[in-house]
Amino acid sequence: MHQFEKKKYSYIAFGLVFSSELELTEFLPGEGPADVNIILDEVPSNIENPIEAYDEYQLSETEFLLFKRVANYHVKDGNTIAIQIHEYDINRIKSYLMAIVMGTLLIQRGLIPIHGSATVINGKAVVFTGSSGAGKSTLCAAFRKRSYEYMSDDITAISFNNDGVPIVIPAYPQQRLSRHAAKMLGYNVTNLELRMPEKK
Repeated sequence: MHQFEKKKYSYIAFGLVFSSELELTEFLPGEGPADVNIILDEVPSNIENPIEAYDEYQLSETEFLLFKRVANYHVKDGNTIAIQIHEYDINRIKSYLMAIVMGTLLIQRGLIPIHGSATVINGKAVVFTGSSGAGKSTLCAAFRKRSYEYMSDDITAISFNNDGVPIVIPAYPQQRLSRHAAKMLGYNVTNLELRMPEKK
C-alpha cells in the first residue's frame, strides 16, 4: 500500500457528511458527525457470501469490493469506504471513488443513483442520462452557463419523500468536461486541471 501522511477532512455531498482521509477538493466543506467514513487502509481480498464474484469486483448485500490497478476499494454497510492505494495517481483514484464506488455506497444507503447529470428547470429537477461520452455533463454545463441551477454531475442521487415523490439530492459543485467541451462553452481552459483517460 502506498504510504503517506494521513489527514482528516470533513465534507458534505449527496446530503451526507463525509469524514475522509483522502482530500476531495470537489466536495463542499462539512461539519458534524460523519455519516460516511473514507479511510486509507488495506482491504480484504474476498467478501463472505458474494452474490457476484469476478476478477474485477465482488458484491454482496452489504459489501462491495472493486479491484483496480491504482487502488482497491471496499464499501461496507453504507457507512464505510476503505481504499488501498497501489499507485498514487489521485485523479484516477478519485475517478473510481466518485463513480462506481460512490454509486454503490448510495445504493447501500437505500438511495437510487442514476448515471446522469441534473439541473433545475421551472422548479423541477431534470436528469440527463446516457452512455459515457454522450454529452450529459456538457448539456448540464450549457444549462448552467444560462443560469439554470446545477445539482449533480455523472451521478444523480434520488430519494423519495413521505408521499412517494422522488427527490433529487444535490451532489457537489464540480463538473468534469472535456477540454473541447469547455472551450466550446466559453470557459478559459488555460488553468484547468488535466485529467487523463481512465486506465484499468
